[in-house]
Amino acid sequence: MNVPKLRFSEFNIEWEEEKLGNISDKISDGIHSTPKYKDGTDYFFVNGNNLMNKSIRVNENTKTVSKEEYEKYKKNLNERTILISINGTIGNLAYYANEKVVLGKSAAYINLKSDKVKEFIYNYLQTPKIKSFFNGELTGTTIKNLSLGTLKNTPLLLPNLEEQEKIASFLTKIDEKIVGLDKKKQMWEIYKKEMIQQLLNQELRFKDEYGNDYPEWEEEKFSETFEFISTNSLSRADLNDESGGVINIHYGDIHKKFSHILNFDKVHVPFINENVNLDNIKEENYCKDGDLVIVDASEDYEDIGKAIELINIGNKKVLAGLHTILARDKLGYTIGGFRSYLLLENSIKLQLKKLATGVSVLGVSKTNLGKIDLKIPSIQEQIKIASFLSSIYAKLELINKEIEINKKFKKGLLQQMFC
Repeated sequence: MNVPKLRFSEFNIEWEEEKLGNISDKISDGIHSTPKYKDGTDYFFVNGNNLMNKSIRVNENTKTVSKEEYEKYKKNLNERTILISINGTIGNLAYYANEKVVLGKSAAYINLKSDKVKEFIYNYLQTPKIKSFFNGELTGTTIKNLSLGTLKNTPLLLPNLEEQEKIASFLTKIDEKIVGLDKKKQMWEIYKKEMIQQLLNQELRFKDEYGNDYPEWEEEKFSETFEFISTNSLSRADLNDESGGVINIHYGDIHKKFSHILNFDKVHVPFINENVNLDNIKEENYCKDGDLVIVDASEDYEDIGKAIELINIGNKKVLAGLHTILARDKLGYTIGGFRSYLLLENSIKLQLKKLATGVSVLGVSKTNLGKIDLKIPSIQEQIKIASFLSSIYAKLELINKEIEINKKFKKGLLQQMFC
């Protein structure tokens, strides 16, 4: 029978087959051209990557358009609209909440008919069954695409209106908890960034145990404090997640995956394939605790010179790979837990931007990185700064864990509460 594994006890009627297109007034996508941008307006040009956690998210990189462009390209969105990403990233969802937006081609909209519960359909579109259906229908090679035809033909099994409402109400409470945690996370992220800048530009200073100021910060060139260690140029194809004798840090993981501290006791890092010849690797090229691994290439200015500090390597053999610079404190001027913050201060990031070269991909060389002017506090003040900032990161880690627990709980419910 068409009934879910987990169900509220008062319902026993079989669910009925339906297509998403049949329960919608319209399913379509955004414009397939580029509008004329205009800075500083309240009319945003959004795509699929702006859809997350039930809402449209805009940031400093989101383009804006004029009122005229908005009126020209706006779609007939309403309180019954669900938005979904259909190009590149597939299946991100959001409710439309009367925002003034122009949709790009990677965002589609579903205007549901009035006799269906919007929140129920929203949750249905997140189920493993529907995600599996979408994945089986994707077109394209490098960039995957979900067609409007596939969206309209998405198979559903629907209960009566009363059961839709009960399921939707139950899952919405979990969503509200996740959204609340996500907002809490955003607030702590903002606080973290503010504290990093205020501490590193010396707007805020710690005092010693007697209430006295710590010594003035020393100014050193990066190359005077750090020595550069050779790295390899192994590609992602030379790595695997299963096994191997040597671990390799790939620049893509620094951009997308790793925090400022890479703790080998907590984070999995890919292995080098056994068939890769490492005979030319010298012993001093293997990473040590406290080393900085810095990406030397980025597609945007924000991530130029992004650095991670390595801890708890233990007896593991670790190398830094393609598009990375391995830097080691040669004079002992910095302590573990503080080094990765050195390149985060805004004046340092500005120096990196000025020294970066390239057009579509921006790069920074060892030579140019060595020219960076560092401001280094005393060891005692470094300890205070690192301890304070690590407490913020620990708080964020706890929030992230709570978010993941709730998402996992909801994922299990989606598997059992829908046919």
